[in-house]
Amino acid sequence: MAVITLKHPVIFNDEQVGEITLPDRLKLKHMKAMDNASGEISKIAALIASMADWPMSAVDQIDVEDFNAIAEVAGGFLGQSPVIGNK
Repeated sequence: MAVITLKHPVIFNDEQVGEITLPDRLKLKHMKAMDNASGEISKIAALIASMADWPMSAVDQIDVEDFNAIAEVAGGFLGQSPVIGNK
């Protein structure tokens, strides 16, 4: 698991949350979460929400500095995914 400490904690479920945990492995369900989002930032946010099992309302509170750090970790999983089809 990847545990990322937030420089700017968020509040959800009436608690201040100062870290986000992503699983060791990317699963198809995480990638499929991106299909329901439009726009690159929204797709990354959907991926993070799915991987961390956080509601989108909590992910939407993440500071941009923290979002970039989380996206870098999450994006590392995508680099390992096969490309399907040719465009």
